[in-house]
Amino acid sequence: MRLFKWMRQKMKNNRGISLLEGVFTTGILSFGLLASMTAVQGVNSTQTTSREGVVSSQLANEKLEMILADNNHYGYNHINGSNYPLEHMSGFYNGYARRVIIFEVNPVNLGQHQTGTGLKKVHVQVEWGSTGNVVNVESLISRF
Repeated sequence: MRLFKWMRQKMKNNRGISLLEGVFTTGILSFGLLASMTAVQGVNSTQTTSREGVVSSQLANEKLEMILADNNHYGYNHINGSNYPLEHMSGFYNGYARRVIIFEVNPVNLGQHQTGTGLKKVHVQVEWGSTGNVVNVESLISRF
């Protein structure tokens, strides 16, 4: 019973907080707000980078599908680098650049250039941003 009486008396004498307590509390709240804002900024940056990566991947796959369709429509000999120049995208895709590299390869070693094999390697590269972000897509096209 004495404890409750003592607590009631202490609560009656409490008129507010001291200046030091107020400054300390404000500092803690400010630090928490700053940490929250930094986290939100990081999430937003990651979301933007992910979206740009998905868009560039779609652009690379779109170009590869166009080349495969050209192979079916125009034939194997039409598929060469001069028919697919460097593209600097505009409009919604402003800031993206799409490059196509095509060469005949050795069927045993696909990294080795060799003419007359009837097998071409198609490499589509999409770049975006000032930091050199790149997406690469590759496929093989056969004459046979």
